[in-house]
Amino acid sequence: MFAASLRSADRLSDTLLERNPSLADKVPYDWDAIELALEEGISRTGSRTRGIGLFGVGEDLRKPGRQLIIHSGIGMLQINEATQTDPQRTTLFPGTLVSASIAA
Repeated sequence: MFAASLRSADRLSDTLLERNPSLADKVPYDWDAIELALEEGISRTGSRTRGIGLFGVGEDLRKPGRQLIIHSGIGMLQINEATQTDPQRTTLFPGTLVSASIAA
C-alpha cells in the first residue's frame, strides 16, 4: 500500500477566498469549501485555466483500492471506490490535511 499525507496551516475555505472572493457565497462553511475544491475548474486563483489538480486527484482515487480523505477546519470528506461521503462537520483541525492511499 502507498499512503501519502499533506498538511497545510491554511484552511481550504481561507485559501479559496483569499484570491477568489467571488466564491464567498458558495463557501459559508469548511465542508462546503472541501466539496467545492473537488469540482473541476475551481481554483484559489480564480483563473478559468486552473482548477484541475484536486479534481483530478479525487477522480483518480475513486478507483478500486484507493481512498482520499480531506479534513479542513471543521469539515471532512472521504472518497473511495464505493462512495463519496457527504461533506460533514467534524472536530476542528487547524489547517488542512489531505490523506491519500493506494493499495499495492
